Amino acid sequence: MITVASRKSVLKTAIVLSFSAFVGLVVPSSCDDLDEDRFSQVSNKDDDKPSSGGQGSETPQDNTYTPTTEDLAIDRSLFDLINWNYEPLKEVKALYDAKKYKLASEALLSYFKNRKEVINPEVKLPVLSITNAGLQMASDALKENGYRFCVHSGYFYESVSGNIYRYYSFTGADGGINWEFEAPGAGTEFDQKHWHYWFYWFAQAYNYTKDEKYFNAWKEQYSDWMEKYPCPSTGKRTYTNKVGTYGYKSWSELAMATRIDRQAQLFEYFKGSEGFDFAWLTTFLKAYAETVEYSLSHLYYAEESNIRFAQYKSHCLAGCFFPELKRSTSWLSAGANAVGNYFSTAFLDDGCLNEFDLGYHSGEVENYRLVYNAAKANGKMGRFPSDYLSKLRKACTLLADYIYPNFQWECFNDTKQQTKSVTQRWMRTFAEMYPDDQKFLWLSTDGAKGTKPAETLCEYRTSGYYMFRTDWAQPGSMLIYKNNYNPGNKWHAHRDNGNISLYSKGRLFLPGSGSYTYGDGKGGELDQARAEHQALRNHNTLSKNLADMSTASSLGRYLTSYSREGVDCVVAENPSYPDLTHRRAVWMVDKTFFVVADAAFGNSSGSTLNLSWHLCRDTSGSLGENVVVIDDASAGRCYGAHTVFPDGNNVVFKTFSDTAAGFQGQSGTSYYSEQIGQRQLRKFYRVNVTKASASSTPRFITVIYPCTNASSVSIDASFPSAFSSSGESVSVTVNGKTYNLSYTL
Repeated sequence: MITVASRKSVLKTAIVLSFSAFVGLVVPSSCDDLDEDRFSQVSNKDDDKPSSGGQGSETPQDNTYTPTTEDLAIDRSLFDLINWNYEPLKEVKALYDAKKYKLASEALLSYFKNRKEVINPEVKLPVLSITNAGLQMASDALKENGYRFCVHSGYFYESVSGNIYRYYSFTGADGGINWEFEAPGAGTEFDQKHWHYWFYWFAQAYNYTKDEKYFNAWKEQYSDWMEKYPCPSTGKRTYTNKVGTYGYKSWSELAMATRIDRQAQLFEYFKGSEGFDFAWLTTFLKAYAETVEYSLSHLYYAEESNIRFAQYKSHCLAGCFFPELKRSTSWLSAGANAVGNYFSTAFLDDGCLNEFDLGYHSGEVENYRLVYNAAKANGKMGRFPSDYLSKLRKACTLLADYIYPNFQWECFNDTKQQTKSVTQRWMRTFAEMYPDDQKFLWLSTDGAKGTKPAETLCEYRTSGYYMFRTDWAQPGSMLIYKNNYNPGNKWHAHRDNGNISLYSKGRLFLPGSGSYTYGDGKGGELDQARAEHQALRNHNTLSKNLADMSTASSLGRYLTSYSREGVDCVVAENPSYPDLTHRRAVWMVDKTFFVVADAAFGNSSGSTLNLSWHLCRDTSGSLGENVVVIDDASAGRCYGAHTVFPDGNNVVFKTFSDTAAGFQGQSGTSYYSEQIGQRQLRKFYRVNVTKASASSTPRFITVIYPCTNASSVSIDASFPSAFSSSGESVSVTVNGKTYNLSYTL
């Protein structure tokens, strides 16, 4: 806490600021639909620490003082945004009330530079180290190096050497910044240039090197952006008419939310600069308040969307981190109320986000964590529901259950791959939030602390995620069965119910197709590539005539499950087509291998059913997609594949059909993607049969057997009896040992 004596000392020694140096600096224009009267409202709630000498009080004033030329030269517009009832500002208020504007500006600047009352838990000072890649990113973004802006780390670059990327230059024909530049082949993801990701690395580089050029670069580029993209003066945009209108990229809902969050951090990192004077404080805080207000009045159209929640979160953080501004209490109240209600709207009862993209899911969990930490650090938890953390726990647990033993995960739907450093950091934050949870503690410490989980089957029956594990630690195997309940046809979810992935001993053998691109909405190459990665035939599941499911068909339904006598089983189904339901049962046997039984029933007649299995490629060696060898035993209605990795970590896949009609095995290549803009070829095999009549029920058994060498594995499988809607039995023989597996509904 800064004492009265210390603040008086600061006032006596304050450096005289030169406003004239900033003549011509452009500040964003006001939003037409911004109610200026709202800025004059002063909140007087308990946690705003009202001053005993606030507005309307009997604070003595020096009525004999006449403002000087210097006083009158001060831009006083920031004073209109200040909450003069905020207790730590009472000395500044006294100067302002006395019309000593020059001294008041110096005192306000000194307060913000030295404040201890507000804590941003995400700001880590001092900065004692910075990665070479981060420092290079900051340096490349300077004017003299071509304004090479990192829009998203590891994406949209000209070249790469190791982990050092050379990003595209935004230098325009006039030598200034061309904000309208579009990277070759980039889709809508490149709109993230308006999020200003590289500013963070300016902040890190400035604090590490103490070189003012990084502060000056931030100020120059942000000022240029504000001049070229002032707050929109149009009325409220709607989802249907916003494309093509001014601000639909630069002032999109997610862009605003991201800037609000990041600018609060940038403020703390840069405020110690000698160039951060009162004029820049005025510019920064006016723009910040304007952005929050515009975001509040322009919420994303879908109430349950992750974008809407990002806005709620940013409003909460703005209210926590800038209590000195008049509207901060209203920002916090609006955000806290919305955040409290959002969970039951956006998350299913098993804790899964209704977008079904685990990347977005982790982002929402992170947003909740950020709000929690900010509110806790600044004494604002009373604004949030008492069950805040308990509701969030299921969502955190899903992430823990979803990651593989090597701490990567599956790229189902639009999920992108993550590294161990990221996913394990999540586990550490969860362990801090839930110190009694042994699973989080064990995962966060690589097993050094906590208790290793014992579950062999983790079920999320509403959302439709089922995880089988032979072991939670390396070299364990893990199979994920995905059968999402997605009646809203969420944009980031693929219509691929029944899909399966397999990880074993550090290798992903059945990688999901991933997203590769979000497209560009123009119907060209990018949109076609997105459709290809989403196509049902390019997932490890069953399709009809290689066609996609309809938009209303992702209605995955849990049927039954059990864990007993060394066998774990899950059975679920999905009405993939109006005339065809796909039922899939998965067994894990003796924590050793997996069996998948598929049945297709319904009124469909004369259609071709396609069971597809898309395998991996050799990404570290020279075999590429040829690491997969196709095994054709069509004469016995059997088709499959096996891998031939030289390290002896391999898997055998064998698919058996009980239907002879139209039986055909085929193979080819397909793409999979773990990151936007990057994809690789891999081999697939497919078994086709004909559903001859409405009464017929074609069935398949696929045995998935991790092994050292496929030649040492003998597999056979069959259905002992006809299909029954109330249950199923399969007989599987591996290396002479027979396993009788079944389920009953």
